[in-house]
Amino acid sequence: MAKSDWPELVADAPALGDARRPLVVEFVAYDCEYCRRFHVTTREYLASHQNVGFVIRQLPNRFVQRSRGASLAALCAHEQGQFSQMHDFLLTDDQWLRTDDWASTARRAGIRDVNAFLSCQRAPTALARISQDSALAARLHLRVTPLLISRAQGVKAGELTLPELIEWSSRP
Repeated sequence: MAKSDWPELVADAPALGDARRPLVVEFVAYDCEYCRRFHVTTREYLASHQNVGFVIRQLPNRFVQRSRGASLAALCAHEQGQFSQMHDFLLTDDQWLRTDDWASTARRAGIRDVNAFLSCQRAPTALARISQDSALAARLHLRVTPLLISRAQGVKAGELTLPELIEWSSRP
């Protein structure tokens, strides 16, 4: 990954923390067990580093339909300003992994307008966003999740512990 890719990586994507100060880009698949475990580290990191953001890109498992559905759910929640809520829900709840009932998942996650959420899931916009994120990952030869990218540090694949994340992300 070249530093010239950074603007494209951070542009026009949902973020956790301070979206104006992206420190890390994370490619995520919501059914990925490593992503689910790493999410705990991400929350701890952002709780103690409130002046930075994590940009989240979608890289669903192309062989698992629910993985794509979860990415759609996250992006459709983002349309309502509730990305963080759905992102957290998908990475901490297990029930959605066993159902295709996205209306129920949205209600359980606390999405305000379930009808708008479902309309978004049927519209081509969110699906196109997932395709764009997947194409970006492919162009950069990124294939696994969780995958972290820092402008200063480059690419780091796999989950990190909180001390490892602090050390990796704080290097100039």
